[in-house]
Amino acid sequence: MINSKIYSSSNGRSGEIGHITVVPDGALCSCGKRGCLEEYATKAGIINRFMEAIDNGEATAVDVDDAFRLNYETIREYAHKGDSLCLRLFKNAGRLLGQTCASLSSIFDPDAIILFGELANDRPFYQDIMEQAFCESIYPGATTKLVYSNLGASAVALGAAFFALDNILYSFLTQKAEVSKS
Repeated sequence: MINSKIYSSSNGRSGEIGHITVVPDGALCSCGKRGCLEEYATKAGIINRFMEAIDNGEATAVDVDDAFRLNYETIREYAHKGDSLCLRLFKNAGRLLGQTCASLSSIFDPDAIILFGELANDRPFYQDIMEQAFCESIYPGATTKLVYSNLGASAVALGAAFFALDNILYSFLTQKAEVSKS
C-alpha cells in the first residue's frame, strides 16, 4: 500500500517479488530467467534445490529412493529432525528473503513489510536468519519493520477482495466528487 491505497502497476504485476534476481546465474526459473527468488524461497523452489543437491551428491537422511516421499512435507519433516541439507535450504531461503525485503525497504521506505505466503507456517526454520539478513542489508537509519501475517492461505484472497472494493469505492467517490463540482 502506498499512501493508504493498494498500489497497482499499469501491467498488474506490482508486488510480484518472486521474479527478482537474487542469485546471479542461479537456477533456471519457469519465467526463463536465472536466479529468481521463486527458485529459492518457495515450496517448489526448495524441492528443486533439494533435488539439485541430491544430484550433486550432498548427504541427507531423507530416503531419496522413495520417490513418493520426495516432497515439500518430507523436506520440512527432516528439517524438524535436524537434517543439515533440509535446514540449509530453509536458511538460504530466509537469507534471500531478508535481503530482498531490505532492498524493497530501500526502494519504497515503507513503515512495514507484511510477510505471508506458502512458507509462512515454516517460519521457525528461517525467521532468525531472515531477520539477520534484513538488518545487515537494510539502509542505515531505515525504520521499516518486518510483520508476519497470521491470515494464512486466506491472505491473498482477502487482499484481492480489498483491492476490488478499494477500486470500486475510489471510482464511486471520484464520480460523486465530479458531479458535485458541476
